[in-house]
Amino acid sequence: MITEIVLRWVVTAMFAVSAAHCVAALRQPGGLDRVGHCLHLLMCLAMIAMAWPFSMSWPTIPPMVLFVVAAAWFAVAAVTRGGRRPTHAYHAVMMAAMAFMYAAMTEDLIPGSGSVMAGMDAGGGMAGMDMPGMDMGGTQMSSAPAAAAGVDWTRVGATAWVAVFAAAAVLWLYRYFAHRAAAPGAGHHDHAAHLRVCEATMAAGMAVMFAAML
Repeated sequence: MITEIVLRWVVTAMFAVSAAHCVAALRQPGGLDRVGHCLHLLMCLAMIAMAWPFSMSWPTIPPMVLFVVAAAWFAVAAVTRGGRRPTHAYHAVMMAAMAFMYAAMTEDLIPGSGSVMAGMDAGGGMAGMDMPGMDMGGTQMSSAPAAAAGVDWTRVGATAWVAVFAAAAVLWLYRYFAHRAAAPGAGHHDHAAHLRVCEATMAAGMAVMFAAML
């Protein structure tokens, strides 16, 4: 999905760190919280895979359905569980964004998804390779219907998600520094501080991945 090799490794590292935090958080008490950590772990692993071209041939409908269910789970948690409702609502939005990304990778499911897939196939799988004798007319034809249809909703949605997660990354970083200022003696075992860093990292990674779709 990401054609620049350095950026691929940066995104991979970001979600790997977040995945490691999710694994560590599974040791914390609370059965329902563990469900949320498992869903975030699946999200991090899915994003690592999507950063690399080999995943472009994988099925998209099953993970899309999975993240729709995950979004619904967090939405229910936001309604039924007090105290952390804004955080659960944000996680519901994040899972919905994952479902949108898989929908955009499914041809003809969203207007404009065909052109995005053509760009992924051409840029993600063959970046920097000269393929003499290969006719790229099919790629041009696949993007024509989306262009003729008018609004490319995949790009519109991706642009909106970039703005959402860039803002979320800044907000989580602000919450991290505000927390550290309020508890300067917490040290390296401050779970709440680590959680905010993890959230900021995931949000920044999501913004980068959606920016790659533009």
